[in-house]
Amino acid sequence: RSRRPTISAMLLTDVLDQDLQGSGARIVLLAVHVLGADVPEPLAGKPLKVRVKYGHPGSSTKCDTHKASAEPGGRLDFGTACCFLANRRMKQVVRLRLVRPGLFDRTVGKASLDITGSGQLASGLKRQKFSDEGFGIGWFNVHLEVHSLRKGDLRRLLQLLGARRQLGAFSLPLPVQGSCGEEAAEAEECDAVGNAVQGIAVSRGGVW
Repeated sequence: RSRRPTISAMLLTDVLDQDLQGSGARIVLLAVHVLGADVPEPLAGKPLKVRVKYGHPGSSTKCDTHKASAEPGGRLDFGTACCFLANRRMKQVVRLRLVRPGLFDRTVGKASLDITGSGQLASGLKRQKFSDEGFGIGWFNVHLEVHSLRKGDLRRLLQLLGARRQLGAFSLPLPVQGSCGEEAAEAEECDAVGNAVQGIAVSRGGVW
């Protein structure tokens, strides 16, 4: 007889669709806040989006931001949070892809954020350099958070903030955006930035 899946083995959309363990069950949520990007000159004025992938290659969950075009100076503002069901039982990585949408989406920049050796996400504000895919070097500005919420509270939160359902994940607009400073900043330096994205306290658990 097949075993019922546990919450940790499911996608966020599956967990919220089912009554597994009831609305009081706690869920560990990974929120990847995609603040924006600084893109090289060849991509200026082009419509772009960021695709966030979480999990093993080939079986990862993905979430796309909305499309945006670079302002003068190459700055892109996305202001999107991608929410995934966190799984700490296996090696994990968050992969970021800068995508030029079209009939066939084209990746024009990529970067990865690894899990620390202790199995915990290196949370905080990050300024992550992305690779040169033939267009030049650029930077992602992202903020990572991990939260534990009651399932019922998360459902209400997503509804309140107008979350958009994606394949296994949810995206929602960020209420507040932050900046990570100069282009030369290293990813580690961004952890100490004082104007990191602030949350919204909406659940009884005091989360977010």
